[in-house]
Amino acid sequence: MGGEENRILQTTILNHVFQNNAKFLFTQIGSAFFGSALEMNHRSWAKAIPIGRDQTLKLHLGYSTSVVMTQKGPMLQVDRAARVFAAAIPVLEYFAKKTNTPIHRMDNTALQRIPRKAISSTPKRLIAKHRRGTLRFFGISPVPIREITFTKDGQTTNVFDYFTSMGHTNLNPMLPGIIVGRQPREAGGVAPVIPIEMVEIAPEQTVSDKSPEISEAMIRNTCTEPNERFRHINDIFATVHQTEQAPPAFGAPLTTTATSRGPRPCLYQLDPSSVRQLPTSALLYGKNQKVLVSREKADWRLAQGRNDIPFLDPATVECWAVVHFNCSDTRLLGSFLDTFYRMARGRGIRGLDQNTLLRRGPINLSDPNRDVEQKLDRLAEEANGRLQLVLVVLPDKEAQNRIYLYPAVKRWSATTRKGVPTQCVQWPKMTGGKGGRMLATDMQYSAGILLKVNPKLGGVNGTTVDMADGKSVLSHTPTMVMGVDVNHAPPGAGSEANSYAAIVATLDKHGARFHTEEIAQPSRQELISGLKDVMRQQFIPAFINHNRAQLPDPRPKRIIFYRDGIATNQFDEIALSEIKQIKTALFDEGMPDTKLVYIVVQKRTKCRLAVVSTTSGQRPDGDPDVRYGKIPPGTVVDGEITNDSEYPNFYMVPHFGLKGTQKPAHYHVICNEAELSADEIQEFTFELCHTYHRATKVVSGPAPVYFAHLAAYKAQYNTSGYKDDANVWDTVSIASGGSGGSTGSHLGVTDTVKRSPYWM
Repeated sequence: MGGEENRILQTTILNHVFQNNAKFLFTQIGSAFFGSALEMNHRSWAKAIPIGRDQTLKLHLGYSTSVVMTQKGPMLQVDRAARVFAAAIPVLEYFAKKTNTPIHRMDNTALQRIPRKAISSTPKRLIAKHRRGTLRFFGISPVPIREITFTKDGQTTNVFDYFTSMGHTNLNPMLPGIIVGRQPREAGGVAPVIPIEMVEIAPEQTVSDKSPEISEAMIRNTCTEPNERFRHINDIFATVHQTEQAPPAFGAPLTTTATSRGPRPCLYQLDPSSVRQLPTSALLYGKNQKVLVSREKADWRLAQGRNDIPFLDPATVECWAVVHFNCSDTRLLGSFLDTFYRMARGRGIRGLDQNTLLRRGPINLSDPNRDVEQKLDRLAEEANGRLQLVLVVLPDKEAQNRIYLYPAVKRWSATTRKGVPTQCVQWPKMTGGKGGRMLATDMQYSAGILLKVNPKLGGVNGTTVDMADGKSVLSHTPTMVMGVDVNHAPPGAGSEANSYAAIVATLDKHGARFHTEEIAQPSRQELISGLKDVMRQQFIPAFINHNRAQLPDPRPKRIIFYRDGIATNQFDEIALSEIKQIKTALFDEGMPDTKLVYIVVQKRTKCRLAVVSTTSGQRPDGDPDVRYGKIPPGTVVDGEITNDSEYPNFYMVPHFGLKGTQKPAHYHVICNEAELSADEIQEFTFELCHTYHRATKVVSGPAPVYFAHLAAYKAQYNTSGYKDDANVWDTVSIASGGSGGSTGSHLGVTDTVKRSPYWM
């Protein structure tokens, strides 16, 4: 058995050791633990919080553990964990809340009107009052329980009479029952049915609702500052120490320190030699203006005094359109557009004003539920091929926008032969709906929109000074930087729901021109289908065509490949397979000397870092008062806690934590044919975190990986007949899986669109 396999086996065994007792005491979901036993004893960090508009869900907070093999030996990573569970409530109450109907009005008619797809999203495990164990939910009976007959011990009876005879006397014979089994195949067989009043949602059922409302509730309840989070982590370590008796027997006890409450596990403190803070990059914008990035908050302003700083390469517009759907306040819309025009001039964009508008003003497309793509087609035809941008004002019906309108607009933009970029803006944001601040005349709101509009129109917002001056790794030799991600359907979406891979590659030395490919893959498949062919047929030709006029030999001499989403135990299965495909493609194209650097980016690590300081005071229990602070942007850890692996690896926190505790990304250099030094890889990765064109701040990962994530996420829209059915209640999630793409098939994104950042 090889060294890497040994490490994986050791890690697996130790994870079982450190989770041995918790499996029996708490509810286990993966490596996380939840449950009432935790919530009773640790109310500061373990609790159940009702969430959602209808309160049929609960956010359970618990903890997660994971053993990692580091340069200092095995270490236990712990953190808070959060999962959404279905509330354990009576089924009749569940449907009443879902349909916003008073429970006393939930009669047979109301229950029969619940949409079939809504029924299918009901939690599947139930418990009944008359028996132990759980039952499976199959649906609602089409008729009341007094009309459902069956034979019992040779006697014909109905569901109502049967359960009444068993002592359940408060049943309504006019309500339907809950079907809890399949109909027998023999003639006359009846599917088992239980009165709806006798059935409850079984506890401890996770749900995959990722609607904005639920995501917002999760962020609100889990986003904690480092001082609070690390106090919780200390408490979690103590919980694991008290719960698990097996680790000492396996020679793996937790390191403890003496406190007033006895020995307690202690957090690992890094030696300063293993940590460094990289300097932020300066940025270059229009008129050769250099902008410095704040070292403390890793952000910058596109203004000098009262003057706006223009983009490095502002676009020019000759024809564009603004469309809306029965906008209720055209005067406010006009005020927004006036602000938008002024901001576009400040950024140097030419022609983005009323004079170049199709029909010289906003166009009302009326009904947002029908034929949106056909209406946009007619606009493009009216412009005779001159249409360069459509600004779409989404109405205030949030669910409608997510389910149909936004996907339809993006699909039209990406797949129509006309290839017209679109930019959506939200009417509720402009009006300040739902208690927000009105942004229609806010210059910064328009500025944020233009950060996405300019690249879609072919412009360049900015670049780093090192890239512009030829001092970047990207500039030393013709280099293509690729970001890769795969978007999977949520659990429960079914095996027919495709996964979508996206690959985004830079084509120029400024990292500002792109080529994108989207691929529909079998459900849950992480390995990129046909990577060799897509390299040969798409990316290598795209790079050559873009650089043919600038370089004597326009072929890429180096490829830096950032791969998101691969677990450590998948390196041999996926990473090495993809490396082989890339190398084969290069050899087949007569480019065997092109050097490959393949880096895995793991963003879901449980590692947490904080700056520790000790005050002169003491806590109420007499222990020293330790404070935990945010990690400075640009922090790199490349020793001690990094993996004891054959692959060089490091942690990086490039961004400032505006809210909560920053999460480091873990980078593994699987292949380094270019022989870049550790410093070069780390500094270049940090530099790429400055080039996320949608923001004026350093982001938490390399921009090409972010862009691939956006493209993979939106790829589901580009299938024919896309419709989001993952959660058919009012809050449908657009993050769920799509449908319609065949195995390993390329989606129908127009060739001209592939060369623009349409996914922004």
